[in-house]
Amino acid sequence: MAIYTAKLYIEKISVGERSSDDFEGLYIWMLARAYNQMAHYNGSIVNNDTQENFEKFSDLFCRLEII
Repeated sequence: MAIYTAKLYIEKISVGERSSDDFEGLYIWMLARAYNQMAHYNGSIVNNDTQENFEKFSDLFCRLEII
C-alpha cells in the first residue's frame, strides 16, 4: 500500500486521485493537472497510515499566462 494519497477537486467534484510513496511526485502531479486551467482547484495529500493532511491548497485559480 502506498504511503500517500493525493486528491484533486474542482469545486466539490473529484477530478483525480493518485497514490504513491513519492510525496513530491504527488504534489507535482496536482500542480500539473491544475496548470493553465480555467477553474478553481483544491486538493490535499494525506498520509494513508495516520490520515494526517500533509499538503493542502484551496481556491487555487490556475490560469497562468507566460508573456
